[in-house]
Amino acid sequence: LDWGDKNAGVWAPSVIKVGDNYCYYYSLSLWGDSNPGIGVATSPTPYGPWTHHGKLLDSVTSGVKNSIDPQPIYYEGKLYLIWGSFFGIGAVELTDDGTEVFWGMDNMKDHVTYLIPDNSGGEMDIEINYEGSYVIERNGEFFYFGSQGTCCSGRISTYRVKVGKADNLFG
Repeated sequence: LDWGDKNAGVWAPSVIKVGDNYCYYYSLSLWGDSNPGIGVATSPTPYGPWTHHGKLLDSVTSGVKNSIDPQPIYYEGKLYLIWGSFFGIGAVELTDDGTEVFWGMDNMKDHVTYLIPDNSGGEMDIEINYEGSYVIERNGEFFYFGSQGTCCSGRISTYRVKVGKADNLFG
């Protein structure tokens, strides 16, 4: 990779068909990373080989503090990316090919729509905020699935999934 820390992990991938190609979005971060980000790669098949396009966004460019857990979704004919973890869940429009933010990285902060605002007060509160967001549309209704609690504490983990319903992608 040409961005991020060389020791960072890649996780939470999401793949979507965009035109004749597939876009693979992934998180790149270290535990406690102050500027995690999301990268994108493309392929003519869902199995690769993948052409890496680099960083799509990060916490500094987007204003979403913990920029991980990407999910691409089409809404009203446009491609959006939903992402974030415990400090708000944002959504932003992508270009038609899915490899860039529609508004560009320099103007992104002005175009992020929050599905869930950052109500943390700057401190991670696992009981009121979400990560691992996933949205599906069914019969004109949108269902938001988000994880809450501790994920990595073995038998004492409190991780659970909550769901909400809305009439549009943005709640």
